[in-house]
Order: sequence, then structure tokens, then C-alpha cells
Amino acid sequence: QLVDEPLLQVGKAGLALHYGALGGAVLFMSLLAGQGGFNDLEWGLFALLSLGGIALAFFEQRLYGFVPWLTLAANALLLLVWRVESAAHYAAVLTLFAALHGVSGYLLQARAAQPLLWSGLVTASGFGYFLIAYGKLRYTPELQAIPLFWGLLALALAAGAVELLRRLTRQIPPGHAQRESVLSLYAATATAFVALALTIILEREFLSVALALEMLALCWLGGKFTLPALRRLAAVLAIAFGVLLVPQILLLIQLTAFSLVEAKLMLQETVPLVEWPLFQLGLPALCFIGGSLLLRQRQDDRITQGFELAAVALIGVMGYYLSRHAFHPHDNILFVTAGFGERGAITTVLFLYGLACTALGQRFARGHVRTGGLVLVGIGLFRIVWFDGLRYNPLWAEQDVGAWPLLNRLWLPYLLPVGWLAALLRLNPPQLTAPSRRLVVKAVMLGLLFFGVTLQVRQLYHGAFLQQGETGNAEIYTYSVVWLLLGIVLLAVGTLQQARLLRVASLLLMLLTVGKVFLFDAAALQGLYRVFSFFGLGLSLLALSWFYARFVFVKTETAAPAGEDI
Repeated sequence: QLVDEPLLQVGKAGLALHYGALGGAVLFMSLLAGQGGFNDLEWGLFALLSLGGIALAFFEQRLYGFVPWLTLAANALLLLVWRVESAAHYAAVLTLFAALHGVSGYLLQARAAQPLLWSGLVTASGFGYFLIAYGKLRYTPELQAIPLFWGLLALALAAGAVELLRRLTRQIPPGHAQRESVLSLYAATATAFVALALTIILEREFLSVALALEMLALCWLGGKFTLPALRRLAAVLAIAFGVLLVPQILLLIQLTAFSLVEAKLMLQETVPLVEWPLFQLGLPALCFIGGSLLLRQRQDDRITQGFELAAVALIGVMGYYLSRHAFHPHDNILFVTAGFGERGAITTVLFLYGLACTALGQRFARGHVRTGGLVLVGIGLFRIVWFDGLRYNPLWAEQDVGAWPLLNRLWLPYLLPVGWLAALLRLNPPQLTAPSRRLVVKAVMLGLLFFGVTLQVRQLYHGAFLQQGETGNAEIYTYSVVWLLLGIVLLAVGTLQQARLLRVASLLLMLLTVGKVFLFDAAALQGLYRVFSFFGLGLSLLALSWFYARFVFVKTETAAPAGEDI
């Protein structure tokens, strides 16, 4: 009669009687197995009880759907407390119950009106019994003698879950209410076994890599079998990946604090820095890129954009670590001060990577990638201002800029960024379309150009260390000549390109040179240097007046003001 009546018509007393009887039977058999020393007879009786519970659940799922889960939990507890004396005997019993729950669940899920219960039983038993076996048998000599046994077993179970998923896509009709949940469950189980295999095979610090690979697999399965639920599960795994990286993030903060102000923050003393950046950061970055591409095929939402930002950040950190390891291959870079050339190389890497992200964002209309690229360029500019302009400026800090004139390390932080910023303006991202912002970028370019050229003159007379030595007449005179030539070049380029900013910069540089000659050179220079300084300045001013009269003023009168690029 209970089979035909709705659940609510049984009554509370009837439910309590049935549930109490079943629970008591499971408890009694569990105690009997434990008291009997886990003999084969007790295990056989417990297996019959488990089969009976599975049969009850199949014929009346609404009343007895919990029974297979109850016997599964009881059996798992018994296996956990059972002391392993014979690995073969233990493995045989465990395999028996794993097959009992797994095979019965698989056979019944295709015949049940609500297959999710049985699909859950299959996946839970497979994953749970594997973890129990790994915890109890991994140190047995027989299994330790087999290379990569547990990792290969986990991969085999993952392949089995994928095969079951493939079959269920044909067995469960597309309109079934629980189709998506069942398929998502098997897909998640397959990827979980893959991650577990990688976790077992790889070292502890590579667990985050395993999660990234599982996340990519979920994105692929979600698109292949049209399972939106796997999209959300992939996002959860991405968050878990970030949580696993928290110690490394704290180490990066510690490294940044030491680089900026040499503050030794002891945030994660026991956690090692990333020693294999290409594998530990580069491979997850590829997983996030692949995941974002797979997710975009269905929907371009915040999850996809978050994956793209994560990839940009991971590749940026990877490039930073690779750069530092290249200069300190055998040192712990946590508390190692970077040299002038190393800082310039890292800044160059940031600029190039930022430009690449900006270009890709422009090309494929990916706003978050483009924004990430601009942030990287901004970090590069901050490094120039803070490190090479203030804290470790070679004019007052002992920094080795290189012994060769012109071909030295001064190009990295001062002159090459002029080209990088020019390339950024050519890309013309939306954030830099406003004339005022472009003007600021061009002003920064001119400032870097002037400072870099001036330091090249200083290096010509002082060698690798600019803060040392006296400033002689020849050096003072050379500054005036080089500034004058730079002003002439800016004027010529500004006139040819109708760039008013370059002409204004040229005028300011000329005024600076004139002021230097009259206020400083006249008192500091001696003999012929003073004569040549005034003579050269006079000739230059005459030439400039002719140039302005011949080209600038004529073009200014004929050209439309709106055509100038400020």
C-alpha cells in the first residue's frame, strides 16, 4: 500500500517507523561487522542489506531514496576504521562495495524517473571509495612498487566518467528535467578525477595548476554537451585557484614592498616563491585564455571577462618572475635589490606586454584586455618615475649604467619608453582619445627624451657611474650643444608634422639653452669654451630666425589651426 500512496499520506508515525527500522538495521549490521572483526560473513550480510536498500529506493524513491546513501556512508565509515592487515583483502572488500553502489546506480539511473539520485550515487561512490583506498593503501609495499599507480588509476576513472557522460547524452532525452544536472555531475566528476590525478602525481605547490586544468576541462565539457551549470562550476574553480594563490600573492606584496622601500615584510616565511614560472603561472594563464574562448562561444559575460583579466595578470607576474630569475638564477629574489639594468629590463618587459595586450584588446574588441594592457603601461611609467627618477636616479645614487658611450643601459628606462609611448598613441585606445590625455603622454615622452639625452652626455664624460667626478668645461659646453641640436631636431620634426607641441617644446628648450649660456656658461666656462659657446649660440639663433621666417610662420598662416596635432 505504501508504494501506491503519496508520501504525505503515510503520516509522521509511519515515516518514523520505516526510517527507524531501516536506520536501526544499518546501525546493527555496522556494529555486527565491527564486533565480528570485519570477517567475510559480516561483510556479506552488510552487502545484502545494501542491495536491499537499493531495491527499496528504486521501487519507491520518494520514501526510500535516502537508504543507498545511508548504507554508502556507513560502509565508508567502516572501511575507514578497519585496520588494514592484508592489503589484498581490504582492496577486495572495498572494490566489492564500490562496484555494488556504482554499477547498481548506473544500471538503475536509465530506468528511473528521477535519475539524479542514482547518478549522484555513482559519482559519490567512485570518488569516495577512491579517496578511502588512497588514504588506507597508498603506503602498502605492493602498490608503492607500481610507478604512478594512483595517478593513473584516477585518470582511468576520469576516462570512465567521460565515457558514461557520452552514453548518457544519448540515453537521457533532451527535454528531461534532470538531464542538465546529471550530465553536469558526470562532467564535474571527470574533471575532479583529472585534478586529483595531477595533485597526486605533482608536487604540492602545483595543485593550483591542477585546478586550472580542471577548470579548462569543465569549460570544454560545458560547451560540448551544452551544460550551462558547468560554466558556474568553472567560475567556482577559478575562485578556488585564486584562493590557492593567496600565499603567493602575499609573497608578491612582500617582494614589491622590498623593491619600493626595502621593507622586509615577513608575510609568508615558509612558502617558497614560484620556481617554475612557465609551468606554475604560464600554464594556468593558457587555461584561462582557453576557458575564456570556450565560454565566449556561448555567452560573453562577467565570467569570461574575469578569465581574461586573470590571464593578463598571470602572464604579467610570470614575466616579472622570469626577468628576475634571469638576473639571479641561483639566488632567492625575495630580498635582492635589483640593479639599474635589471630594473630597466623589467620595465621594458612591462611596456612590451602592456602594448601587446592593448593591441589585442583593440584588435578583438576585448575591453578588459585593453584596460589590463594600459594598467601594465602605467606600472612601467611608475617604475621609471619612482626607481629611475627618484629613488635610484644615477645622478645621485651609485648605479652602473654601462661603460660604453651611447650603447649603454640608459636606453632602457629613459629613451626606449619614448618609442613605447609613441606606439601606444598610434594604437589610440579609447582611454587616450581625449586631446588632453594625449597631450600628457606626449609631454612625458618629451621629458624622458630630454632627460635621457642629458644623461647620455653625462655618461660620455663620467663612464658607468654618473654621480662621480667633477664637471669640466668640455662637459658644460657639450650640454649646451646637445640641447641646441635637440631643439633644432624638435623644431624640424614639429614643422614637418604640423605638431605644435614639438615646436613649443623646441622653443622652451632653446630658451633653456640661452639661459644656461648667459647665466651659467658665461661664469663657469673659461677660455675658448666661453667664446665657442656664445659664437655657436649666436649662429644658432640666426639660423633659427631664418628657419622660422622661411617655414614656420609661412605654414602657420596657410594651414588651418584645426589641422594641427597637439
